[in-house]
Amino acid sequence: MEACLRYDVAETRLLLVQAGERHEIPIRAQAHRLVGHMAGRNAAGGGEPVLCTHDELMHAVWADEPMHSRVELAKLVWELRRKLEPFGAGDLIENERRLGYRIRTCPSP
Repeated sequence: MEACLRYDVAETRLLLVQAGERHEIPIRAQAHRLVGHMAGRNAAGGGEPVLCTHDELMHAVWADEPMHSRVELAKLVWELRRKLEPFGAGDLIENERRLGYRIRTCPSP
């Protein structure tokens, strides 16, 4: 089985599932909002990675707070990828140029 991410909404935990092992990935509050939103969209879309637009993700992370930009969103995604890279799993978050991002979550049990 290839690597995937599992987000536990109730416990606000991000787990990398890889080669039968689970690794908890510590992330900050904004990243929890980002991953939680993307994982929820995947679940609603039948488990396949769903493209989430930049605007949709910025709203999910910062609601209607003014003064947040796509640069900040890109930095947040970059931080997440850096946490996954030691496991060779940075590609679980995909960029769709000029549109948004997708995240590869695990199929629901």
